[in-house]
Amino acid sequence: MNKKLTIYSDNFIWIKGAKGLIYNPRNGDYLLFDVTDEIENICNQLNIYSNLYGINLDVDSLHPTTREFVQNIIDKKFGFINSIETEIISLPPLLNILNDVEKLKQDKTRSEGENILSYFSTITLYTGGICKNKDYYKQTFYPYCSDKILQAKKITDFLNEIKSPYLNKLI
Repeated sequence: MNKKLTIYSDNFIWIKGAKGLIYNPRNGDYLLFDVTDEIENICNQLNIYSNLYGINLDVDSLHPTTREFVQNIIDKKFGFINSIETEIISLPPLLNILNDVEKLKQDKTRSEGENILSYFSTITLYTGGICKNKDYYKQTFYPYCSDKILQAKKITDFLNEIKSPYLNKLI
């Protein structure tokens, strides 16, 4: 039975190698999936801008894995199935990364690390003493298991500089 799969316009679809992702930035929901030839073909067709995020499918003839993929899209409300006679327009979103590294490299007046704090949702502060998590050294230049103590003034100055609506946790 021919139906039309339409993806809601606020969702992104990406494929990289054998893995795929559908992501809704409005609510943070996502669907990770394994890419088969049939699923890759569906995603590629959906990503053709002129298809307006909709493609005709014979749902009954799909491989069970692909049918499950389509059902997950519907269940997680990334898209919906409708009649092929019903004309629905869903404009695919355009990804615009304002601080893309390649863009920043071209603009010599800007730094690749500028405003990085505005992207943090969690900050863990280690002030010195005994280390509980030895993996923090992978994220910071500060000596992670030192007997040196980070001064309270430096911590408060640092925290006062952060202006991010996404920062919701200090550890």
